[in-house]
Amino acid sequence: MIPAPRHLRNCTVPADNEAEEFEYVGKVKCACGGQKFQMLHTGATHIVRGETIPCVAEIDGGFFLRIVAKCEQCGIEHLLLDMDFHGWNGFVCHNKKQSQRARPPLVAWGCRECAKTAFESQVTISSEGEEDAIEEADGDLDETNWQEAFSWIDIDLHCCACGDEHTGWISYETM
Repeated sequence: MIPAPRHLRNCTVPADNEAEEFEYVGKVKCACGGQKFQMLHTGATHIVRGETIPCVAEIDGGFFLRIVAKCEQCGIEHLLLDMDFHGWNGFVCHNKKQSQRARPPLVAWGCRECAKTAFESQVTISSEGEEDAIEEADGDLDETNWQEAFSWIDIDLHCCACGDEHTGWISYETM
């Protein structure tokens, strides 16, 4: 298992024995101990294999995809994915203009079975590995931060009300 990227260190705990060599698998868990979250997204959806899932939203010529887990217990919001920071360049985005732009408001995801909005969640990060990340980063990454260059993120949800599994709720390539 790879180390958790910095943005997930304070809001996930490793899932026991579920990760492969170049993966991090973590259950979303708030510092307050809460494990039920409202899953907030940018608002756009599309249908893949018969399932409605969040996708990149085009708003006023800009493209956005943000996923935030808001703790039901304490209200703290945890950023799980932001296309501006974890975007399509193979490494953590360094585009300050893009990362400082105003973000669209987020909307809560409702369970497809019961429409409730409380979920337990698991995040899987896939990587090319330390050696490849450092080599391709041209000095931007080293052995202390190479895991920031993850290439894929998957987020699975489990509805706290009805138990429905939303496997592959988010499956997003970042490289």
